[in-house]
Amino acid sequence: MVFCINCGEKLVDGARFCHACGTAVAGVPSENKNQRKQEYVGKILKCSNCGAVITEATVICPDCGIHITGREAVSSVQAFKEQLMSIEATREKPRFLDIYYHSANPADAQKLALIRSFPIPNTVDDIQEFILLAIANIDTRLSGNTAASKFSNFMNYGDANLTIQKTISDAWVSKMKQAYQKAEIAFPNDPVFSGIKKIYLDKLKELKIKIL
Repeated sequence: MVFCINCGEKLVDGARFCHACGTAVAGVPSENKNQRKQEYVGKILKCSNCGAVITEATVICPDCGIHITGREAVSSVQAFKEQLMSIEATREKPRFLDIYYHSANPADAQKLALIRSFPIPNTVDDIQEFILLAIANIDTRLSGNTAASKFSNFMNYGDANLTIQKTISDAWVSKMKQAYQKAEIAFPNDPVFSGIKKIYLDKLKELKIKIL
């Protein structure tokens, strides 16, 4: 098992370039290129430059290092958004007793589990998209480290619906931090990273969260 020396991504056997960041893989014999297995099921995708077999999630060809454009694959972030929308579509209208007992909606519990279990993407563009998605879903009134936020949370203590909404918002904050940390380690010199850093720091400032 071989890992990329730049980003730590697990490499495909025989790859000469990392499929995640494009870093050249040292010490890989060129003859490995002709030893690819030819047993495939379903649609086969190939690199337009060298003809190597790739997956729908490939961003950089592991054989020639070219960036794959016009991919038919749906990014992991897009698929994640569609899952969130599907869960939201199942949301039941609150019943009288739910309001009376301050019961949380089951859809919110599913959303929370999905957000917490979602793996941070590997490419800088997908990380940027994910951070923007997270920021759009963070409720500053609930997750902000401000006096107004703390007072609101204190006044609504015991409200199950509000509690899970805050928990979901906090989960988005946590995921946003994880995504930024991954980008900072894997793509610190990528031009896109400067934009990621700005929107991330701006959001932390809005939330009154200390920058470590």
